[in-house]
Amino acid sequence: MRRYLYVGQVLGLLVGFYLVCALLVGGFVGLTVAAFAFGGVNRLSLLLAVVTLAAIFVVIRGVFVSTHVRTRDIVGVEATPAAEPALWARVRHLAQQVGTRAPRRIFLVPDVNAAVWENTRLLGLIPGRRQMMIGVPLLMALPPAQMDAVLAHELGHYGNRDTRLGGLVGRARAGVMGAVRAAGRRRKVELPGAVLFVAVFRWYAKIVLGVTQEASRAQELAADRVAGAIAGRANAVAALGEMRVIDAAYDFYLDRYATAGLRIGLLPPPPEVLGGFTALLADPSRRAELEKVRDEPDTGKSDPYDSHPPTTERIAALMALPDDGVPPDASGTRAIAVLSNPPDLLARVALRALEKESAGKQAVPWDALAQAAGLHGAQEQAKPLLEVVARLSGRPADLRSLVDLIAAGRFGEILAALPQNEAARKTGATGRVAREHAKTELGPMLGGWLLADAARTGRALWTHSWAKTGGDLQMAPELKAELNAAVNALLSVRPDAGPLRALALGPAVAA
Repeated sequence: MRRYLYVGQVLGLLVGFYLVCALLVGGFVGLTVAAFAFGGVNRLSLLLAVVTLAAIFVVIRGVFVSTHVRTRDIVGVEATPAAEPALWARVRHLAQQVGTRAPRRIFLVPDVNAAVWENTRLLGLIPGRRQMMIGVPLLMALPPAQMDAVLAHELGHYGNRDTRLGGLVGRARAGVMGAVRAAGRRRKVELPGAVLFVAVFRWYAKIVLGVTQEASRAQELAADRVAGAIAGRANAVAALGEMRVIDAAYDFYLDRYATAGLRIGLLPPPPEVLGGFTALLADPSRRAELEKVRDEPDTGKSDPYDSHPPTTERIAALMALPDDGVPPDASGTRAIAVLSNPPDLLARVALRALEKESAGKQAVPWDALAQAAGLHGAQEQAKPLLEVVARLSGRPADLRSLVDLIAAGRFGEILAALPQNEAARKTGATGRVAREHAKTELGPMLGGWLLADAARTGRALWTHSWAKTGGDLQMAPELKAELNAAVNALLSVRPDAGPLRALALGPAVAA
């Protein structure tokens, strides 16, 4: 009975949304017609005409927004039964335990997420093809029993017929939110009447989201109970708790490792673009960091209109269930072992995920990527100083040019030409104070120059490291001491360019 009442509420809200749209457009059309009829062509009538057109645009964007998940929009690859028989066998087995039909298609995606859907017709009256999406980072990070909990949760939505209502709920939510986005989206020229349209549709959105949220959250808690019943309460709780940790680790991995070389035209080999995440998770120092994340309380504030309850609430609900005696998965294996050929699959998912970004990029081993990124970073650090030296000397910058400028008494001129740091700009520093600020900036620039010089001549080398995001710098201790001494001598109270001159006259002279 409650289900039918909920369906009636959502259907009423959807009809109400169309009614609000009709009243909004009809009201402005009526005002515009009246303005032209009684006042002719004037500023007011023209303004109302423009606002009416804007209202029609906003309404069209809301009424005709698509709620279907299109296969071509899925950033991932399809795992067919022929290609991944073990994965399909596992999903079908879990579906049988849930007491529902398995999905017709499974997609593997590069996200810390899993989901199910069916593109129903007639607002859910006619069922659609069941489809499932599984994030490969979850397969890489979770043990099999915890992955079973994730999949059982999603299949629980099928068993509870949540996806059948997805068309109706999705249409109600997507329509009103589409109108809000259409009205509020920033453009070069703001839509006339945008403030009014946003206010109206946000007001209605709060009503729609408020009504659907309670039912959506109840569905999530019910699916959690299914996960606990099939995979064990402890594994369902552990899987929920790990989501935050995996999400943080994966974002870190993508930003600092997998895509760090894009700006210099490099990528890891295709199997390693995503496959390296497994190695990062296994690194002892990273494991220690992730353990700290696990120990930190989950302070993330939930969106009041989020369809999912806060994770802490979901875990508490599971812990309130009777102990089923199923221990947490301590096998030490990872769920990705269910795939037939993980490296090949990960490579295909990565190529699909970075389809645009990887165009024209070169795939290189991790060590080569670390060396190229380290050299690029050092060169970028030195760039402002190189530009100043080239401009003042009138020739391509090298260490000898820098030493010659200093010997000619132009060190102060070099400092004055360097970009000011924020502290100098804020205080309007001049004279000796400005000089000290400039020397502070000069240190890293000169250090980067000397380091890049050493790397190009083979005396310094960056190697890949999961423990250090910038790679592990390999350099003879004696050389490191020489470079530091040259920088420190030049930045001292009485600048001494002697150590720098010794380096300039050595084997490394190129910029």
